[in-house]
Amino acid sequence: MAEAWMRPKMADLTTVTWIRGPSLDRLTVVSTAAGVHHCIVRALRNTERDGGCDGCPRRHSPANLMCAMNTKGVTFATEAAFYDFHSRRLVPGEWHLVDIQTFSGSLSRESWRRVAAVAAAATGAKLVGM
Repeated sequence: MAEAWMRPKMADLTTVTWIRGPSLDRLTVVSTAAGVHHCIVRALRNTERDGGCDGCPRRHSPANLMCAMNTKGVTFATEAAFYDFHSRRLVPGEWHLVDIQTFSGSLSRESWRRVAAVAAAATGAKLVGM
């Protein structure tokens, strides 16, 4: 299946679906098949990650007042879990990494399978395989 994937481009990140904590990577779910979520992933620049940029869908924007980097606050995405980009709530479940393809320093494709509706963790959400 991985060979059928095309190389992602920045333009493919039209809508951010999830943020992965604590790295703050942006994930766009492009398809879901047989319980596997296929995603395009954009890793943040070091300055964005170190500053806690958690509200900008593309590159960091100083005008975005929802971003912790601009408000000098602490990011909400502190656990190793997926967070809904818009609501900032944890995406419940135990997620296992099925496949990963890295194309550049900032773009990759990943496939995740939710194996349990609620993880055996205090938050109810957990990533396995990172």
